[in-house]
Amino acid sequence: MPKNLVTIEGLHTGGIRALAGTYKGEDGPVLLTGGEDRNLNISRALTGEFIRKVPAFTGRPGHPGHRDKIYAIAIWTYKLSSYIVSTGEDKLLRVFALSDLEAIRTMPGHTDFIHTLVVVDSIAQAVSASYDRTTRIWDLHSGDELQQFRQPKVLFAMDYCIKSLTHFATGNASYIHVWNSEDWRPDNRSQITRELRSHTRTVTALAYPKMDLLVSGSDDAHICVWNPQVPDCPLLQKLGSQSPVYNMKWYDDGCAFLLVTAHWGKPYVVRIWSLEPKEKEKDLAESSDEDLDSDEEAPPKVMLYCYPIDKGEAHTAPVLNLAILDDGMPHIVVEKRKSDADIDTKMIASLSQDGTIRTWDLRPAIETMHRKRFLAGAQTSRMV
Repeated sequence: MPKNLVTIEGLHTGGIRALAGTYKGEDGPVLLTGGEDRNLNISRALTGEFIRKVPAFTGRPGHPGHRDKIYAIAIWTYKLSSYIVSTGEDKLLRVFALSDLEAIRTMPGHTDFIHTLVVVDSIAQAVSASYDRTTRIWDLHSGDELQQFRQPKVLFAMDYCIKSLTHFATGNASYIHVWNSEDWRPDNRSQITRELRSHTRTVTALAYPKMDLLVSGSDDAHICVWNPQVPDCPLLQKLGSQSPVYNMKWYDDGCAFLLVTAHWGKPYVVRIWSLEPKEKEKDLAESSDEDLDSDEEAPPKVMLYCYPIDKGEAHTAPVLNLAILDDGMPHIVVEKRKSDADIDTKMIASLSQDGTIRTWDLRPAIETMHRKRFLAGAQTSRMV
């Protein structure tokens, strides 16, 4: 079970919906939160100490604060500067400088509240999904809306494939649409690249780490793993998640490829899964000596593309949102750490309906996967 590093309370009056984290900036690792009180707060991730905020709109003309509830926050890093992109029920995307919270620009366009936001640093674009049934792509430098994708059903989830820079996925009532922004048409009749169906209830969370890997969570308490590039049978695996998944984030450092999920129903947990494919171990009850002597062709291998490796149980209400804070430094396994200065900090922040934000140490899960990769490599070397 991951270690609970700190529990943060009292940042907002009323519920909190938006959460993001970053290491970039003068204040070190920080958490950014937005809630029903319309305030956008910045706090220290390691202690929970409040730093500063963009206060809610006061009614004065030109005041930069949000006019309504904040539902999504993301960080945009350009050259040596970092910016906050935030949005919510006021239907506007707003950009603030992280250093002094100076208002940079406001981007109008959506006609209903915005629930999901992704920033693509490498091309300085933001992708937003709204209850108005559209996904829109924005130029963060100019504030212009570049593309708009409309579908007939209300959207509940979206993720952009950072590895492709053109593909993104949206989730609605019970199915997923995969889009390619290169196919966009100005008349809003852009073509859906793929339609994926397996869930029986609303698709509430998506993670799209690779072109050939898409993970979805749903109110039906299942997680589905897809390869959208396979035309006939894109579903790779469907597994139970015990309770509905309301948010998911992925982590990949080249050795540890992890999925983190936030759960709505009891137990109110943050789960960590491995996304490193492996062959399913055969149950001893299913094996027999006859299997070894048979001349028949061996059955095909059963592969697992997602399987649990850890969980934390501390929240007292549904977990609504997640953020992963990664300092970008190479991970150091516990036994090889020489001093506190060598210790890297990689953590999960989880936001619950109970009004608390909890941070969890992600390093044990990373170390578990690093060791497995090392042992597998060593065994292969011995066989050769």
